[in-house]
Amino acid sequence: MFIKEMIKEKKRKKRRKAAKIAAVAVGVGISVGVLIAPKSGKETRVDISNNVDKVAKTVKKSAIEVKDSILNKEEALETKIKETVDKVKDNLGDAFDNVSKSAEEVRDNLKSSIANVASTVEEKAEKVKNEANK
Repeated sequence: MFIKEMIKEKKRKKRRKAAKIAAVAVGVGISVGVLIAPKSGKETRVDISNNVDKVAKTVKKSAIEVKDSILNKEEALETKIKETVDKVKDNLGDAFDNVSKSAEEVRDNLKSSIANVASTVEEKAEKVKNEANK
């Protein structure tokens, strides 16, 4: 337990020392900045304000460009979707026409087959009748 406490205390001392060094460095940086600053505080604030305005205008312009780009992509996507839907409708229409034609062919074939079967049945019935009468 005693060793763990010693390790913790060393870590705390290191952190305090680093914090003191950082505080001194910030103080020195501020002091040097004030001493060698080419402009007065008021001029610096005006410059900052102007730069903020420039950044705001740039951000606004970029936002408008992004919005326009999104709208253009939305329109293009909408057009593509409509084209795809039209193609699907055409393909379904063609498929329906093909199915209808096939159904008509099957119906016609069935009618023909039924007619052939009926004719054959009539012939066989006539044959059986004739043989029965003999």
